[in-house]
Amino acid sequence: MADGRSNPGELHVWEGEFGGPIGLDPDVSLIYLGRGKAYMEQEQYETAARDFGEAIRLDRGNPLAYDMRGEAFLRLKRYDEAIGDFSEAARIAPGVSLTFVNRGKAYMGLGKYDEAIGDFDAAIRLDPDASEAYDKRGEAHMRQGSYETALLDFTEAVGLASGVSLTCLNRGRARMAQEQYEEAVAAFSEAIVFAPTDPTAYVDRALAYGKLGKSELAVRDLETALGLGPDDGDRIRRELAELRSGD
Repeated sequence: MADGRSNPGELHVWEGEFGGPIGLDPDVSLIYLGRGKAYMEQEQYETAARDFGEAIRLDRGNPLAYDMRGEAFLRLKRYDEAIGDFSEAARIAPGVSLTFVNRGKAYMGLGKYDEAIGDFDAAIRLDPDASEAYDKRGEAHMRQGSYETALLDFTEAVGLASGVSLTCLNRGRARMAQEQYEEAVAAFSEAIVFAPTDPTAYVDRALAYGKLGKSELAVRDLETALGLGPDDGDRIRRELAELRSGD
């Protein structure tokens, strides 16, 4: 018979063997972690947080349990609780870059951009190749209106992880905020190369084309975005109608 503990990603195995309280043996802390991970994959974040909490109760010295519960709280937008868990994980194991990235995200959720930037700085010191830390730090700078600084971080992030479409989008939006529309078009075009079926970059590039007076290109991008089944199709149709009526 298959051992459920050998494959924590399969939720039905974990539920079959450990449907209720798993037990009080400290060695089963890892079982709670595994089942919690399975719940995370199923987007059952409340249930996952409870399992991670049990893992912490059984082994309070395991930084991974705090990190994982912090991530569950982050997904639930319970930012203060996430910060508490990431802070405890960082206290136990201060050399993990991702812990600081995640705590920075939680600070971002609270609008505490200075604290977030401090955490992204720490993450980069620990891992100079942490592309996500550069990307998120750039986003924090952009929200503070520091567009040039944000662009430096987005550029660094692209260099470290050239397949990250969101970084290109963020760079393009920073250029839009500076009214540098040609540069914005280039950034959105790069995002499309990395994610050609994502309508967001087409919509953003259409806006940049509109600012440049290139209505035909803007119309083409909006039509492409509609063909990709966007969530905000009604808004795009309105923008398309306005562009066409201006021709």
